[in-house]
Amino acid sequence: MTKIKTIYKGATAALALAVTNLATADIANISTRAFIDPANGGDSFILSGIVITDTSQRVLVRATGPSLQGVNGVSDPGVLVIDVEGNILGDLDDWQSAPNSFAAALTGFAPSDPAEAAYLTTLDPGAYAAQANANEAGFVLLEVYDTPLVTLSQGLSNAAGSGAEFTILNTALTATGLDAALAGDGPFTLFAPTDAAFAALPEGTLESLLAEEGLVTLTNILLLHVIGSQIASTDLVAGDNVAPSLLEGNDLTVSVGDGVAVNGSNVIETDAFGTNGVIHVIDAVILP
Repeated sequence: MTKIKTIYKGATAALALAVTNLATADIANISTRAFIDPANGGDSFILSGIVITDTSQRVLVRATGPSLQGVNGVSDPGVLVIDVEGNILGDLDDWQSAPNSFAAALTGFAPSDPAEAAYLTTLDPGAYAAQANANEAGFVLLEVYDTPLVTLSQGLSNAAGSGAEFTILNTALTATGLDAALAGDGPFTLFAPTDAAFAALPEGTLESLLAEEGLVTLTNILLLHVIGSQIASTDLVAGDNVAPSLLEGNDLTVSVGDGVAVNGSNVIETDAFGTNGVIHVIDAVILP
């Protein structure tokens, strides 16, 4: 069970505190909205205390303002998570700058505005505080979501709808039918190119691949980005790690040195897990 206590500093009105699922063992989704104003007492924030019992929970804590409808939301909210001893676990501003922003996007709960904040983490049983803050007057919404893992296919669909850089990959997987494969049992390892990676292909290439006559080639390219087993970053050793891709006769070489690269593409985020595998984000499309 999760217990909640909310404090408003610099808040003139607390509009809503909604808590659900307290009858279950799962963490409740917390939603707290208030008007905060530094003029009412220094820094403005909403602080929610959270107690997690029994088992660890993967949660996403987010602070929104620009996307709030019908109210004057703060333009640049931040989010802070601390433990009972006062240690800062996460202190984030723009959510897409977080080191695990893609994993946050996979949950389906990433903010819709890049100026909003989100922190994805796993909390062990214990007491914590989640804070939404701003240095301006306006409404801010603090939320804590339980975020169970989903399939890689569902996660990519969530990411494409979050404003993250994966709409082209999701479109390509859907066009080739490989989205259904990535909803299967797995396990899989997917090296996911960003939208910018697809945009860097020679002019006209992407349009040709997405056309009916290009789908076989596109399918082969996408299969080259998938390994039929789960390989997390902790499974890699220094130097070259070679594994067969799902494109028959084509291996992927993951090189670990000063950074991590796969067949020449840089890995820019690792270990976004799903129920049936893991995704690593890369900055270039791998070609056969």
